[in-house]
Amino acid sequence: MYQLKIEGQAPGTCGSGKSLLVSALANGIGFPYECASGGCGVCKFELLEGNVQSMWPDAPGLSSRDREKGNRHLACQCVALSDLRIKVAVQDKYVPTIPISRMEAEVVEVRALTHDLLSVRLRTDGPANFLPGQFCLVEAEQLPGVVRAYSMANLKNPEGIWEFYIKRVPTGRFSPWLFENRKEGARLFLTGPMGTSFFRPGTGRKSLCIGGGAGLSYAAAIARASMRETDKPVKLFYGSRTPRDAVRWIDIDIDEDKLEVVQAVTEDTDSLWQGPTGFIHQVVDAALLETLPEYEIYLAGPPPMVDATVRMLLGKGVPRDQIHFDAFF
Repeated sequence: MYQLKIEGQAPGTCGSGKSLLVSALANGIGFPYECASGGCGVCKFELLEGNVQSMWPDAPGLSSRDREKGNRHLACQCVALSDLRIKVAVQDKYVPTIPISRMEAEVVEVRALTHDLLSVRLRTDGPANFLPGQFCLVEAEQLPGVVRAYSMANLKNPEGIWEFYIKRVPTGRFSPWLFENRKEGARLFLTGPMGTSFFRPGTGRKSLCIGGGAGLSYAAAIARASMRETDKPVKLFYGSRTPRDAVRWIDIDIDEDKLEVVQAVTEDTDSLWQGPTGFIHQVVDAALLETLPEYEIYLAGPPPMVDATVRMLLGKGVPRDQIHFDAFF
């Protein structure tokens, strides 16, 4: 264990082998972050004293200018090699609502939702305690050093069930391995829960959930929580590339009687496709127009989709604090 000193904060500790971000959050420190995957750069800090080891030296969250300075690092992608003194602007909103822990989990069910999207259910010994819209870091012993962030699609439960919708990324390492080794009884490790874009009950507004690709997991969790917590209408918009990538809602066990679902594709390669065609932010814009500020809005998906949707929403007059998002890098 090493000591972690952040300017203006009480000292904490860095666990051996844990990322600096996970260690800081486990100490109750409001360390800024978003993706926890090396892509967004929100967890960047300045190293004042000590040594760290980068788990992903080429992570896109660091700019070339950051690398030239030599003392800028991503907390989600480095581990401590000594006592540390760092500089970062901590904020209360990042202090974990639920304590973060590392859990061993067993794969209890794997189902194909589409040709490249799996529903994976895991079970831990203790209860599954998390907020709707949060995510976990997932690891496999067979892939040392490979850590991926996946949103839970289900809601907290005493049975210890954690469900994830995982999309195959052909150029990735974890998802292709999972698709090839998708067997019940396999062991994985979860670290979490993490994420600040969780469901906000009690706003008095209707919920609008928007997902693209693997963002379906996040959108489904928010929709489930909204239907459980409020009688107000809930809308879910989901965008995929082709009709082959579209999901059947019966396969994800979501109550369509209480939920208005719109599914769109960007490439209509099937003459039988009857849904809208276009980028999902354009479909949302066309469907809801001037009513968008009436919603509490939750969205997740690839960064270009999230960026385009946020710009559209702000342009329609939606207040920034009504928009909650996760970008999957």
